[in-house]
Formats: sequence, C-alpha cells, structure tokens
Amino acid sequence: MKRIHFFCLFILFNSTCFAQNIQFSSAELKSWILNNPTVLEPGWGFTMADLNNDGEISVYEGSRITHIRRQRTSVTPVLLNDFTDLLNFPLLEWLDFGTDLTQVDLNSIPDLEYLYVEFNNQINSSLDISDLSSLIRVEAKFENNNVSNTNGISLNVSGLQLLEGLRIHNYATSNIDFNNLPNLS
Repeated sequence: MKRIHFFCLFILFNSTCFAQNIQFSSAELKSWILNNPTVLEPGWGFTMADLNNDGEISVYEGSRITHIRRQRTSVTPVLLNDFTDLLNFPLLEWLDFGTDLTQVDLNSIPDLEYLYVEFNNQINSSLDISDLSSLIRVEAKFENNNVSNTNGISLNVSGLQLLEGLRIHNYATSNIDFNNLPNLS
C-alpha cells in the first residue's frame, strides 16, 4: 500500500514540477518571440525569452517579456488581429507592430507605455486606446493611399493622462480630442 501512495505522490510531484507552457493562438507570434530578443535585462540589454531553449515559452518566461518590437522589414510579417496572446505577458511595456493591422483593441494590457502600430488600406481601421492609462508615447501610421479620404478611420486617445507624445501619420481627420491630455507636448 505504501508503494502505491509513494508512486501517486511521485506522479503528482513530477507533473507539477514541469513548467506550464503558454498556448499561443498565433503560431507566427510564438515563432517570432522564440527567435527574437524580447526581455530587457537591466545592464545587459535585450535577451531571448526562451531561457531553457526548449522551443516553448513557459508562463515564467512569458512573465519576463517586456518588449515586443516587430518591424515591417522582417521577412515574414506577423498579422496580429487577435491580441489575446499578449495577455500572457503581464510586464509588457513596449509594443511596436510595424505591420498591417485592421483593428486593434489593446485595452487588456494596462501597463503598456509605448505603442507603435501601422494600419493598412482597410476602410474600417480603428485604434481605441482610451483605457491604456499607462501610455506615455503613441505612434500610429494609417496607410491610406488617399489621405484626404479617411472615412471609417477612428482614433480614440481620450483619458490618457500620462501621454507625453503622440505622432500620427496619414490621418486627415481632425476629430481627435486633445482637451484631457495634460502632459502632451
């Protein structure tokens, strides 16, 4: 009887010792995070998130990711319209997606401080970041071949009390409310 108890305890102990891996809905994002430095180590610069080189991102490794910087110049762009994977990175402060997006809802990432996004020629591009109270800098590029025709494009920055910098490219509409942005320079 003791052997069965010890065997059960052994199985239970071993199953809890291994790290739980993050299940990504976007294979492209997982691949990109595995192959690019995303963790800012003070004094060292950026390092890889996959500490044990097992080809997976554990919950612990994901909790260390602070920066995601994805430039358009990359060979295979990550098209991210489902941002639920980003919820696995509680320390994420810097999100730079220089890739084509059609709609972004990042309000579930409350500690985000820097955001750079590019939108493609889709008619209904929208960026609502009004709940991201930690944002300090925002840069949004709306790639519209006809800059004077930005119907259907919306940008909501109301309520961003800490916002110091806002840069917008190719956005002809003047309906942005700057009244409640005291730190904007």
